[in-house]
Amino acid sequence: MKKIFLILSFLLALSCEKDFREINTDPDVFTKVEPEYLFAGVVKKTINLMAVMNKKAFWNYSHYITIEGGNLPRYSATPGDMDIWWERFYLDILSNLNQILTIYSDDPDYKNRIQIMKIWQSYIYSVMVSLWGPIPYSEAFNETQKTFKYDSEEFIYTDILNKLKEASETLTNDGDYLAPDKIFADHSIEKWKKFANSLRLKLALRISDAAPALAQPHIQELMADEDLLIQSPAEDVKAYWGIDEPNFSPYYVDYLYNRVPTETFAYLSHFLFLYLRSYNDGRIEKFVIPSIVPYQVSDTIWVKELEPVPDPNDTVAYLVQYAIPYYGRPKTRKLMDVWYITDPVPLPTSDYSYSEVNPLFFPANYFHQIISYTDVCFMKAEAALKGYGGSKTAEEYYYEGIEESFKQYGVAGKYDEYISQDGIRWETSGVGYNDFRGIVKASVDGDPLKQIAIQRWISNYFHGGHEAWCLQRRLRFLDLPPHFNPVTPTTTSENAAEIPERLPYPLSELNMNTVEVQKASDIYFGGRNDMNGYLWFAQKYEPKNWGTMTVRLNNDAVKYWYGNTFKELDSAAIEYQIIKAIKYRSID
Repeated sequence: MKKIFLILSFLLALSCEKDFREINTDPDVFTKVEPEYLFAGVVKKTINLMAVMNKKAFWNYSHYITIEGGNLPRYSATPGDMDIWWERFYLDILSNLNQILTIYSDDPDYKNRIQIMKIWQSYIYSVMVSLWGPIPYSEAFNETQKTFKYDSEEFIYTDILNKLKEASETLTNDGDYLAPDKIFADHSIEKWKKFANSLRLKLALRISDAAPALAQPHIQELMADEDLLIQSPAEDVKAYWGIDEPNFSPYYVDYLYNRVPTETFAYLSHFLFLYLRSYNDGRIEKFVIPSIVPYQVSDTIWVKELEPVPDPNDTVAYLVQYAIPYYGRPKTRKLMDVWYITDPVPLPTSDYSYSEVNPLFFPANYFHQIISYTDVCFMKAEAALKGYGGSKTAEEYYYEGIEESFKQYGVAGKYDEYISQDGIRWETSGVGYNDFRGIVKASVDGDPLKQIAIQRWISNYFHGGHEAWCLQRRLRFLDLPPHFNPVTPTTTSENAAEIPERLPYPLSELNMNTVEVQKASDIYFGGRNDMNGYLWFAQKYEPKNWGTMTVRLNNDAVKYWYGNTFKELDSAAIEYQIIKAIKYRSID
């Protein structure tokens, strides 16, 4: 029986189990397992882990969805919090891939399947290096070692990009394939090639500012022959959960099957809500469902009083009240003590007044999306904008990405109106609504790179929390508020914590791979193992002094939802109440 390779800090812990298996294994029994069956388990473990990380970290860090409770959603993580994720990456996923590669790499009958394993391995490492930075990579599965060095991010990205290029060039359409294939049901080798190249484009763009010389040849090659990339939604890279209980989607289990407590449910983020509301984004009705207990808005409608005697100097102020369908939940209602504000926070007091994620995302057999055609459109827009080539202009790719996203969510009829607005129209600025504290705004400054990033962020809702977090760290395209109720220890401040830059190395590594993990912390993060160290691809920035901000509590984002005249309210066919009317007469 082939040895199951032991990795990283778990080498000693698992050595006894390995010895037991070797002693009790009959060498005459055939135990060679086909890659398909090991890989099926790898895929399931991958998407289960990504779902957990979405709920615990990525949704909050991307500002897609607000989740309360626990350290990670509140911008805090200790080394002990990381042990399980680290173990699941290395032991549950990468070790099985390594076993397949070890057994079958020299067998020509498995040539294509070996490259497929390398593509998935590259995908996994690309996630890990974006979470922790330098990690054990080149020595991770050397069973002769008990300590494992941490390779630099530059080394890892260089190797991943080369492996993806080699895989796409080595795969042959007339060769072997996965059957069954848990990613592409038609077991298309051509789609695996496009997966490899689209992932290569994503990663090359991620490092394009940190290492333009490394990124450039990969991006230019792919933009010179776009047929190498995903060309339609039919080629999207996604993996599905199943209809039987052991294979249910974790989202279904938490939010429909077991129904987590209301306070820890998945609500539309207040910050994303500002962008959807500011630009009348029709996708909101697909992203979330209307609030169970709609928030009541009170507006003042001013009317010139012309009856019974026409007099344009007479004006009546009508206070009207009506319900709004959607509202985004902030991470916390808390205000900083140094602001000395005693006014009530202008937000709903009931969780039921916030909009929950649409159950359309929660079927038992839902999917985890890795790369979509929509996302590729925005990648090409950025590549073209930076002068890396392409058959279309950056503007054309940009609009194509938005249109595909609107089609994806079944609101294509709202596309033309959406792109006609300032801030959405190419190279235009848009002034969005303030958040409820009045310290950040959903504005677009007309920078085309930021416009591309904003639309890529919105289009990746739910699935793309990880990529959105990477995008923000790389481009700083959103004026994000901090978390005003973080857990200690946290990122940058106990009172106003900035979005985390990375995750700390796990406690198991500190205990069992001590020298190497400390060396990595010293070289790359100034000796600190926390959430503050900038990763190689990240853009450095100076956080705001939130304590000195001028705060203006407001409800601007939800006022005049249907308009500021009775004609607009009536045309919206909504129910409203006139609470009071006050007549004013101007004095000349």
